[in-house]
Amino acid sequence: MNTLWHGFPENSAQNNKAVNIAKLRAIFSEDFWCELTYKNTGYWKIDLKKKNIINDYYEFTKIINIKGDLSRTEILKLVKYSSRGQFLGNYKYDGYYDSDITACIIARV
Repeated sequence: MNTLWHGFPENSAQNNKAVNIAKLRAIFSEDFWCELTYKNTGYWKIDLKKKNIINDYYEFTKIINIKGDLSRTEILKLVKYSSRGQFLGNYKYDGYYDSDITACIIARV
């Protein structure tokens, strides 16, 4: 919380967080394409409502985790994802790194 509202008292930071989450929920629900939910896990979740929204990272992990041989279509999707460059280039994230992604693709193909 301190990262977003540095120097704010705890109760003020909590209020700012609640107000901003409410604004995000309103924006997301206006277009009916997703919903922002909070579970008791301590994390927020974005539930996609439309089937035509594509998330490359999700699709990549779905293909990588397929048991058995990959189809030609799945292999071509992996090649397409890897040819675009780095996943989430401006974001530091836990999970797959570029070298891991390349290794996964080579191992699966």
